Amino acid sequence: MVKTSPFPILVRHFFLRLFNNDFIAFEDQMKEKTISFLALIAILSAHIANSVLMKYLFVQDDGISWVEKCYFISFVMLLLGFITVFEWDVIFPDARDFDNLLFLPVKLKMIFASKFTSLCLFVGLFALGANAISVLAFWFHLMPWQEDQGILFSLFFIFVHFVSLIAACFFVFFLFVFMIGVFMVIFPAKLFRAFSLFFRTVLMIFCVFLMVYIVSQSFTSSSYFNSLPALKANNSLSFYLFPPMWFTGLYESLLGNSDPQFGICSSIALISLVLVIGGFFISAALGYKKYCRKMDIKQKKSSLFTGPKNILSRLLHTIFLRNPIQRAVFHFVGKTLKHSMVHKMRLAIFIALGVSLELILLISNARNLYSISQLNTTFLTLPMILTVFLLIGIRSVVNIPKSLEANWIFRLTEEHSLNHYLSGLRKGIMFYILFPLFALVFIFFSFLYGWDIGFLHSLYGVVLGGLFIEVLFLRFHKIPFACSYLPGKAKVHFFWLVYFVAFILYVSLISRIELALLQKPSLFFLFLGISFFTFLGLRIYQNNYLFNKWQIIYEDKPDPVMVTLLLDKN
Repeated sequence: MVKTSPFPILVRHFFLRLFNNDFIAFEDQMKEKTISFLALIAILSAHIANSVLMKYLFVQDDGISWVEKCYFISFVMLLLGFITVFEWDVIFPDARDFDNLLFLPVKLKMIFASKFTSLCLFVGLFALGANAISVLAFWFHLMPWQEDQGILFSLFFIFVHFVSLIAACFFVFFLFVFMIGVFMVIFPAKLFRAFSLFFRTVLMIFCVFLMVYIVSQSFTSSSYFNSLPALKANNSLSFYLFPPMWFTGLYESLLGNSDPQFGICSSIALISLVLVIGGFFISAALGYKKYCRKMDIKQKKSSLFTGPKNILSRLLHTIFLRNPIQRAVFHFVGKTLKHSMVHKMRLAIFIALGVSLELILLISNARNLYSISQLNTTFLTLPMILTVFLLIGIRSVVNIPKSLEANWIFRLTEEHSLNHYLSGLRKGIMFYILFPLFALVFIFFSFLYGWDIGFLHSLYGVVLGGLFIEVLFLRFHKIPFACSYLPGKAKVHFFWLVYFVAFILYVSLISRIELALLQKPSLFFLFLGISFFTFLGLRIYQNNYLFNKWQIIYEDKPDPVMVTLLLDKN
C-alpha cells in the first residue's frame, strides 16, 4: 500500500473550499462558474490593456509606457482585492476546519503551510486569468519599440509581465488577508461578525468605485495617471506611496530599466510583499491561539432589548400582521437577513455597486457640492439609486434558500391563495429595508433643507420604493429563502444592456419629477393619487389573474433537455 502525504490532500481541500463556498452549492456549479469568471476577467483585462496601449500603434514608446503599465496594474490589483473580500469567510481556517483537523495526526505547521499553498494557487489562478490575453496586448504594442527584437527577449518580456502582475496580486491579496486576521484577533467573535459585514462592504465599495472610476476616467486631463510623469520628475513622495507604482517599478527594473526611482519602487515592492506574507502567518497563528482559548466558552446572548422588541412585535401583529401566514413569512425574512452572512454579503455587493455609482455621480457633478444648500437633481437622485440597487438585491437573494428544510412547515400549512405569502414578504422588505433607509434620509434632508422637504422626499422615496417592490415581485410565487433555485434562470447576461438603459431613464426621470413636485408641493396629492391607482391596478391584476393560475413553487425545475413540438401524430 502506497503511503500518501497529507500535505497535497490538505492543499486540495483548502483550495476547493475557496470555490465551493456557501455561494456555490454543487461541484458542477463551482467548475462552471470559475471557468466563466476567469474567461470574463481575461476578456475584460485584455480589452482594457488594448484600449490604453492602442496609441503605441502610431506613437513611439519613448520610455513612458510605464504609465500605462501602472494603470493596468492598478486595475488588476483592485479586481483581486474585490475577489479577496468576496472570499473573506473561507480564507482562514475556520471552526469547522479546526474541529475536523486538530484531532487528526497532522502537524499544525502542515495545516498552515497547506492553507498558504492553497491561497497562492488561488491568487495565481486568477492572476493568470487576468493576464492570459492581456499579456499579448502588451507584447503586441510594446515589443516593436524594444531594442532587442529576438525571440528570447520576447519570451522574457512575457515572463516579466506575468511575474510583476502576479507579485502585485499577491501583495493586495495578502494585505487584505492580513487586515482580516488583525481584526479577527482584536475583536471578540460576536463583535467581529458585526464589524466584518460593515468593513467588507466598505472595502467592496472602495474596490468597485475605484475600478469603475479609473476605467471611466482612463487618461483624461483629470486622471491621476496623467500626473505620474510630473510626480516622478519632481521626485515627489506621493510617487513612492502609490502601491501600483511599486510593482510598475519592479516591471521596469526586471526589463533592464536602470532608472534609480524604479529601483526604489522595486525594492519597496519586494519588501512589502515579504511583510504582508509574514503578516498572514502571524495573524493566522494568533487566530488559532484565540480559537483554542475560546473553544469551550459559550457566549450568552444579551437580553437588553427583549422588552422593547416584544412590544414592537405585538404592535406589528395587531396592526399590520394579523394573518399568521404573513407573520411567518415576515419574521422568516427578518431572521434570514439578520443572521445569514451569505444573504447579507450578496446584498452588500448590490449596496457596493449602488454606492460606487453614487460616488462617481457626485464626482462628475462636483459643482453641486458647492451649492448643497439648494435642491438639485444630483442629491435627490442619490437615495433613489441606492433604493433601486437594494430592492434588486433583495429580489435576487430571496431566491437563495437559507435552508431547504425550512419549507416543510410552509408545505404543511399551505393555503390556496398566494396573497398572504407575498404580502408578508412585501411588508418585511418595507419594514427591514425601506423604512430604515428613508428614516436616515429624512434626518439628513431635514438637516439640510428643513423637515418639510425631508418628509416629502422620504415619502416620495417610500411610495416609489413600494411600487418598485410591486413590479419586482409581480410574478414571484415562492416562499422567500426557503425554495430551491436554478442559477442563471434570470438570464441577466442577455438583457443587461436593456436593464442598464431602463435604470438610467428611471433614475433621471424620477429625480426631475421630484424636483418639480418639491417646487410645487400641492402636486404631491396628484402624485399620491396616481401611485395609489397604479398600486391598486397591479394588485388587482395579481390577485385576480396571476394567483388564480399559480401555486407555490418549492423546487425549480430545469429547462427540458429535449423540446418536443407537440405535433399531432395523426
